[in-house]
Amino acid sequence: MSLKIRNIFDEYENIDLYNYFRHCGITDVREYLNPSGKYNCNPYGFKNIHEGINLFKYHLLNHSLIGVLADGDVDGYTSTSIIYRYIKRYDKTIKIKLYLHDGKERGIADDKIYNKILADNLDLLIIPDAGSEKTDREKVLLDKGTDLLVLDHHDADEYIEHGVLINNRLEDNIDIDRNLSGCGVTYKFLSAMDKELGVKFSDDFIDLVGLSVLSDSMPLNDYENRYYVYKLLKLQDIKNPLLYELIYMYCNKDELTTKDVSWTIIPKINAVIRSDNTEFKQKMLLAFCGRSDDFEAVAKECGKYHQSQYEYVKSFVDNNIDNAMIGENIILLLSSEMKRSYSGLIAGSISGRYNNKPTIVAKLGKDNEAIGSFRDGGFISRNTIKEMVGVNWAKGHDDNAFAVNIDSTKTNELFDSINALKLDYSTKLDVIQTMMVNNIPKDLFGVFEPLNGILGEGMLTTDFCIKNIRIKPREIKVIGKKLDTVKLTLGDKDVLFFKVSREKLTKDFHIVLDDDGTINYNDNSELNITVVGQLGVNVYREKKTNQILVKDYEVISNVFD
Repeated sequence: MSLKIRNIFDEYENIDLYNYFRHCGITDVREYLNPSGKYNCNPYGFKNIHEGINLFKYHLLNHSLIGVLADGDVDGYTSTSIIYRYIKRYDKTIKIKLYLHDGKERGIADDKIYNKILADNLDLLIIPDAGSEKTDREKVLLDKGTDLLVLDHHDADEYIEHGVLINNRLEDNIDIDRNLSGCGVTYKFLSAMDKELGVKFSDDFIDLVGLSVLSDSMPLNDYENRYYVYKLLKLQDIKNPLLYELIYMYCNKDELTTKDVSWTIIPKINAVIRSDNTEFKQKMLLAFCGRSDDFEAVAKECGKYHQSQYEYVKSFVDNNIDNAMIGENIILLLSSEMKRSYSGLIAGSISGRYNNKPTIVAKLGKDNEAIGSFRDGGFISRNTIKEMVGVNWAKGHDDNAFAVNIDSTKTNELFDSINALKLDYSTKLDVIQTMMVNNIPKDLFGVFEPLNGILGEGMLTTDFCIKNIRIKPREIKVIGKKLDTVKLTLGDKDVLFFKVSREKLTKDFHIVLDDDGTINYNDNSELNITVVGQLGVNVYREKKTNQILVKDYEVISNVFD
């Protein structure tokens, strides 16, 4: 697999933070780094905002029976919890019914939830982070006496015609941020309610808005999303008791980063949401709503669910990979035993084992349907898959990770048609700039390290491409408990680190590891290596060492290329 590199900076452009932010579309760097919220949109620009305010206020004042339907992800749970807490802050005697999906269903298209709602005779149903797509059920609810308020951020083929829809994707909005999360839209609505009711409740929920921004991978080169995440990362501003326990139990207690939240906190919450334990899902949601006798115990249990999920996915892949259809361009695995809510994790795990090869994992169901997930490393688009024979639908915002519904009677045709595609398997990477190893300005090491804690979706990479690294295999050290990390020393100052499998150690670097960890060198010919990674500075015992943290590499040849 070869590397295809695109430079972000021009050859003679000054490489600094200011120009980096400019390339990200950020011109007010001071506001971005220390946001005050001056670019946050006015909630009164939402289409239907006044209808929504009047509807919600009417039901608050009349002590109505209110239902809130939680969408099945972190954005849905945070949206639901801030609506719940707002209502209870206004009047704790108002009765609220919470509804949770068992699986990946959305909105009132879920038959089980819909029938529950009908039976409960609600006065008002609120659907945050879902519900924009038109069905024939909105009118049924209204005719039955249940008003409907939808607070969403998803596009729809056809938007609902009955009920009140507040959605930042509507074309008739005025100066509304189209990049808000579902919880962000819900928060904006509640901030407008603050003005209407003469209270100041909504700002107590900003930490959960920031959590939703990261969980839904909303762009962070957006000033308003950056504001919410900035508030989340300030530990002293965490007000949600369950989020507080999760952060202090599993993260660095001195400094919180976007990586901590995205890779440590959010997976634990998602593990509970994906589980089939409805009782604990309800318990966790209520804890986010502020209702728990022991928030610490709930946080601990979230960690256990995450570990259990990891073990399930690994075991399933190990025990079922031999049943998969593995071709040149696709891995296809259908199973009647798999937990459908884990299909994305399983597909991602399998794809990762096979160099990010396109992978479909789906659960066999009734009427020859198999519903699951597609994952890959950017080689096939969702639109391409959608048009394939045997694919009933492919839905999602991400081109490399989306839901699929396939006809299980046509798996062979689907498998063959994907394998017939001409795919480019080269690794395409953006970098700040490409440089020869001997020409790296020393002041570039560590220049982007101040951004490590705040980077995320929508921000450009801070990696560099470094060429013409000459090394002989015997100069390579293999380190780490699992002997899976390569360490190269360039001169007396610069060090490269990167993870390498045993297979690649042998194939690329002519190094063979025995079972006892003994290193054998098959060849000591000079290698010419190109790497992509971050230029950082390591400080150990007051000694500073420049280092390149490698994310990808390519062994070019044994001679100057």
